[in-house]
Amino acid sequence: MKKQKILSRFLAMVLTICLLITLAPARTLADEDNVPVMTDYRNWAYTKDHAYTYERTLDGFSAMDPPKSGMGVISINSPHTEATVTGVIEAANTGATVYAEGTSKFGSATVAEVTTSGINAKNGNGLEVEAVKGGMAYGKDQSSVFAGGIGVVVDANGTDAAGTTPSSAAAFVNGVTASGTEGIRVTAENGGQAGLIGGEITDTATQAFGAWTQATAASTAAASEKPDPGTLSYDPETGAFLLPGVSDWTWSTPSGNVPAAVSIVDGVTASAGVHVESDGATAQMKVGEKGIAVTEGNPHDRTDSFLANSVKSSNRGSSTLDVDGEINSKANGVSVRTETGGWAVVNTEVVFADEEGVDLDNEGGVILVQTDAISSDLNGVDANTGSSDATNFVIVDGDVTSANENAIHIDNYGGQAMVAVAGNAKSNAEPGDPSAPTAGLFYSGSGSDSQAVVLVVDTLSGTNGVYLDSGSDPSKLDLTVWAIDAPDEEHLIAGSGVDTFAKTVSYIVNVEYGADGELYALQENGSALEKKFDNEGQGGFEVANEDQKVILKTDDQHVIKAAFNGRDTEIKLEKDKNGNYYYIVPRGGGVWLHAVLELIRQGGGNVVLSTAPSGIITLDLGGGTMNGPAEIRKAVGKTFVFTEEPVWEGHTFLYWQSTSDPDVRYHTGDKFVIQGNASFVAVWE
Repeated sequence: MKKQKILSRFLAMVLTICLLITLAPARTLADEDNVPVMTDYRNWAYTKDHAYTYERTLDGFSAMDPPKSGMGVISINSPHTEATVTGVIEAANTGATVYAEGTSKFGSATVAEVTTSGINAKNGNGLEVEAVKGGMAYGKDQSSVFAGGIGVVVDANGTDAAGTTPSSAAAFVNGVTASGTEGIRVTAENGGQAGLIGGEITDTATQAFGAWTQATAASTAAASEKPDPGTLSYDPETGAFLLPGVSDWTWSTPSGNVPAAVSIVDGVTASAGVHVESDGATAQMKVGEKGIAVTEGNPHDRTDSFLANSVKSSNRGSSTLDVDGEINSKANGVSVRTETGGWAVVNTEVVFADEEGVDLDNEGGVILVQTDAISSDLNGVDANTGSSDATNFVIVDGDVTSANENAIHIDNYGGQAMVAVAGNAKSNAEPGDPSAPTAGLFYSGSGSDSQAVVLVVDTLSGTNGVYLDSGSDPSKLDLTVWAIDAPDEEHLIAGSGVDTFAKTVSYIVNVEYGADGELYALQENGSALEKKFDNEGQGGFEVANEDQKVILKTDDQHVIKAAFNGRDTEIKLEKDKNGNYYYIVPRGGGVWLHAVLELIRQGGGNVVLSTAPSGIITLDLGGGTMNGPAEIRKAVGKTFVFTEEPVWEGHTFLYWQSTSDPDVRYHTGDKFVIQGNASFVAVWE
């Protein structure tokens, strides 16, 4: 599925928060229980119950001796309090704090604002922006923030007394380097709205998130109705999955005065990546083309709080993580948790993970993960449902590859689990302990309200192609796949209930059509093959089951001279007693039919045609090495994804360059539609 872009919506929300600073209506007075203490700061701008605007401009300064915090800007029940620092703030503790509370005596918004030109906070947070009880706070740093604690903290809590206008807090930063529990932390509570737009975020601490975005409602009242994604379909012309209901709910904000926290950053590097969490509210994070780098593996005794790149949602809240670049993780690639009607959405480019690629644990919510490809050491996709209200969707536009476990692992004991892969799902695990088998697809599940749907457009493969766990109910698994591959026929489908389940597998029937003439597959009785994943009759796949007889037919202007099955190797087909070329679908599928046609001409002299267009993709490694094959054959019209990245000691891989057009370049995760043979050479630095 084409990843939906939401930067404009993110920007609109954050900029709206900033606009409210000057346009907000009247708010009620608020108390001072959490007001920063001015004597803790080297410099400050402070107003309380004032009837005028207060502005202050300072040069850069040091608050190291005696050790203090740097700049404090406080506005309580006053129109506008602002400070501008034109140089770097050096502080022993917090670099700069901006705090807004209440409304002015004239009913205008209480606003606090600070602009800095670089912050170095040795032991404290870099920049703190806080708004409460209808206040509006705004912080901007025009250089870089360095902090021994959290780099930037943005917090908005509560609304005015009428509950109609939220507290609003926003920050703009060029870049953050921190060594606290988070690089940035953006939180919205009890109706507040908080946002941040920033550059690269780096956190050097252990068990730390580079970016944390969290929104929490005051009560557990539902923020939005549970979404309905609709029915999945596939367009073979574009190689795209379609989920029609997604556009209606993926990026929507719940109605009413619901807390919202938004972060937009260029890239994140941290030991635990990022964290997005919602509880009856809306939390959203956008990461740019530099993606997310997780620098630390997950010890297995860690709680869910420290799972890498964690996305959580509960109580009909909505959490969204959108990544325009790759995820490179020494731990999980993405970890998603939902319960009590929460819904979580993750969009990303290629995921590389040393542990689980995509790890889902759903106890009653809706999860949608969309990615270009997954390469992991442990399970590529680990999708778990434990409630009748749980719904998991994982959509992969390329391949899923696991080095040591399962490409796809499903635990389905309630609710719906759907995994759709546009390429291959492959486990490279070596044969090991029989009590812990691995497979291209490992399925465990049962229960009257359980249903798992798996679609693999190409090949499922592993030590076992498919493994059905002991005690599972295979009737709850609906599998559609082009081919299943394993070391021997016994391991194509293994485990519990094999014989019954094997007959239900839907194998995709590919028929190659030539430019001239038509070739199509039918059931033995002449009726059309079953179709799955079509959109009102358009797109989708023709499928057949094990031992089903598939016959080939052409139009009335041609005759079939010879017919074959096979994508990489050809098996010549025989005719049945009715003169039809046919193929019996074997266990494992792999149906790829093509033929040689003759055009019928009156008076004789038939013309021989072919219906087997395909392209060979050749990769010249230019001195490097690569795990995957250097020559790949795929049908014309199929999508090719550059999932494997070559390595060469002492060199840095840059991109793949077309040998026919040097201006055509592809990076890891890029894709194109095959038109014929194509060659590419690896370019190194």
